[in-house]
Amino acid sequence: MTITYSLDVANTRFCGFTKLLGRWKGSIYKILWKEFIVFSLGYSLLSIIYRLILDEEQKRYFERVVLFFEDFIDLIPLSFVLGFYVSLVIGRWWEQFDAIPWPDRICYLINAYVHGADDRSRMIRRTLGRYLILLQAITFQSVSTAVKKRFPTTGHLVAAGIMTKEERTIFEKLDAPYGKWWLPAQWFSSLAMRARKEGRIKDTVLLNGLLAEFVRYRSACGSMFNFDWISVPLVYTQVVTIATYSYALALMVGRQYLDPVRGYNKHQADLYVPIFTLLQFFFYVGWLKVAEQIVNPYGEDDDDFELNWCLDRNCHVVFVVVDQFHAKHPKLRKDKFWDELLPVLPQTKISAKNIDNPQLGSAFNLEVHPADAEFLPMDLVLEEDSDANMYPSDSVKQGAGVRYRPSFLANIFGSNFGQSIRRRSTKSESTKDPQGHTNPAYTATMERLAQPRGSTPADSRKSSLTKRTSPAHSRASSISFHPSSISRHRHKLYDVQQAENNNIPNGSLPDCEGSGIVSAMAAAMAPVVANFNENSNLEEKLERDQNIESDPNPLTLASIPEEPSRVVSALSLERVDESDANSTTQLDDVQNLVAEASKVLEELNRVVKSQGHRKDCELKGYESCCSLGSDDSSEDEYTPDQIQAAQDEYDSHSVTIDMPKITTQDEDGSPHSVL
Repeated sequence: MTITYSLDVANTRFCGFTKLLGRWKGSIYKILWKEFIVFSLGYSLLSIIYRLILDEEQKRYFERVVLFFEDFIDLIPLSFVLGFYVSLVIGRWWEQFDAIPWPDRICYLINAYVHGADDRSRMIRRTLGRYLILLQAITFQSVSTAVKKRFPTTGHLVAAGIMTKEERTIFEKLDAPYGKWWLPAQWFSSLAMRARKEGRIKDTVLLNGLLAEFVRYRSACGSMFNFDWISVPLVYTQVVTIATYSYALALMVGRQYLDPVRGYNKHQADLYVPIFTLLQFFFYVGWLKVAEQIVNPYGEDDDDFELNWCLDRNCHVVFVVVDQFHAKHPKLRKDKFWDELLPVLPQTKISAKNIDNPQLGSAFNLEVHPADAEFLPMDLVLEEDSDANMYPSDSVKQGAGVRYRPSFLANIFGSNFGQSIRRRSTKSESTKDPQGHTNPAYTATMERLAQPRGSTPADSRKSSLTKRTSPAHSRASSISFHPSSISRHRHKLYDVQQAENNNIPNGSLPDCEGSGIVSAMAAAMAPVVANFNENSNLEEKLERDQNIESDPNPLTLASIPEEPSRVVSALSLERVDESDANSTTQLDDVQNLVAEASKVLEELNRVVKSQGHRKDCELKGYESCCSLGSDDSSEDEYTPDQIQAAQDEYDSHSVTIDMPKITTQDEDGSPHSVL
C-alpha cells in the first residue's frame, strides 16, 4: 500500500513535520525498531561487562581496544556510499511508478474511432478494452506478489471475467519458454485490423493512431518486466549493507564510555545512555532501511504501489468509457458566460483571502518617470569603404589591382558544361504548355509565333539546315543504327567535297548555285564516296577539316541514316575486269548518287504531306495525330517552305542518265540490286 501525508503538509507552519513523527504505519520506527533494539542491547551488554565483570588488567586491555576503534571508525566512507545508493534507488523507484500502464488514453481512442451502435460494434469495443485489462493483469501477476496472491492461476482470471475459456485454452497451449504475457497484445492488434476491414474504423489514419497509443501501453507493461528483471547490481547492495552494519558494530565498541579517572581524551564524562551514538545508528541504518523498502515497490510493503487497486480502477474505467458512455454526452446548452466577454469565476469567503499574483511579468507595474522616458536623438553614422583595405582571402573583395579567384561554383556555371545544362533546362521548360504538360504541337506553334517578323523563307531554310529528320525517319534510324555508321556520318560532308574536287570529272554533275539539293545529294552519296578515300592520308583529311571550318557558308545538312542492309559499300561491289575499271568507276558513282537522291526526295514528299496534315489540324483547333511522336523529333522537322525550295532546286537541275544494272552484296552476303 502507499502511505500518503500530502494533506498534512499542504501548508507550511511551525513544526509542520512534527505531526508526522508520531505515525507508525509507513514510518522509520516500523522498519528499524528491531535493529535498534539489537544495537541497544549489544551496547548495554558491553558496558555492563566493562564496568562490573572485568578486572583491572582486563579493563586496561578493553580500553585500548575502544580507543583503537574510535580512531579508525571514521575511515569508513559510509556517508558517500550510502547517500549515492539511496539516491539511485529513489530515482529508480519513481521510474517504476511511471512504468505502470494506464488505459485511459487508449480507451478514449476506442470510444471515438470504433463506430457502430449494433451488438457487434459494442462487442468489439468491450473486447478491445478487456484485452487491455488482461494484458495488465498478466503483467502484474508476473511482477507483483500481491497480485499473484490474488490471481495465482489463469483459472482465477477466467473466474474473474478477465479471460474467456477459449482464450485460456489458446494461452495455455502456446509453447513460449520466454514468456507469453504479450499474447493479449497480439489479440488486440488483430481485432483492431478486423474492425478496420469491417468499416467500423473509418480510416487507416484512425487505425494508425489507435495502434500507436496501444504500442505505448504495451511498452509500459514491458518496462515493468524490465524493472523486475534488471535490479540494482547486487554487488552495490552488498557493499552498502556490509559498510552500514560494520559501521554500526564499530559504533557499538568505539563509542563506549571509559573511566574518567584514566584521563583519556574525549572521555571526561561518564554516561550510561549514549544519546548521540544511538542517533548516529538511527540515521545511518534508517537510511539503509529506506533503500531496502523502495528498491522493489511492486511488493507488499507499506510504501509499495497498490497494483491491486490499479487493476480494479482500470477495469472500471475501461468498460465505462468504451461501452456505457460510448457516443454519449450531456445535452448542449448555453453556458453562464454566453454574453460575457471576460468571464469571472465566483469566490467564497475563504478563497477570497488568497494572495492574488497574476502572470503579468515582474516589471508590469514598474513606473517610469516621463522625463526619463524620452528617446535620445540618434546620430547619423556613415560607413566608409576604403580602397586601402586588403583582404588576404579570395572569398571576399580585395584591393585595387589584386586579382581575385572566382569560386568553384562560378567556374562550373561559367564552363561549357554549365551552359549546356542551362540550355537544356530552358529548352525543357519551353516545351511545356501553360498547364505544365509536354505537347509537341504546342511547342511547334510557339516556335512559329516566336519567329521574328520580316524573316524570309531563305532565312528559314538556312536555319533549318541544322535540324534533324522527321519522327518516322528518326525512329527508323535508331532501329538501324550500327557502330560503323558513326565514322561514316561524321566525315560524310568532307568526303563528298573531296570527291567533287578530285574523283568526279567536270560535267558529270550539273553546275548549280543552290545549296539545298547539293547538300542533300552529298549526304546521300557520302557512304559511297567515303569508300574511295579510305587510302587517303591523315594529313589530307585534317587539311579538309580546316578548310571546311573556315568556309563562311558550310553545307551542314544533317545526315539521313540508312538501313544497314541497304548500305552500299565499295568492298561489297562485284569485281569487274581490270580493263573496264577505269571506265565504269565514274558511272557507278553517278548511279549511286541518283539512287540515293531519289530516296531523299521520297522522304521529303512524305514529310510535306505530314506537315500539311498538321497545319490543317492546327487551323481546325484540334491536336494533330502527327504530334504524338517524341518531343525531340517534333521540333526538328523541315518546314513546308524549306522542302519546296529544295524540290525546286532539284527540278531545275535534273539529270537523266541511262546506266546498266549493278548488283551489290549486303553486309550479310545476300545480293542486292542498286538500279
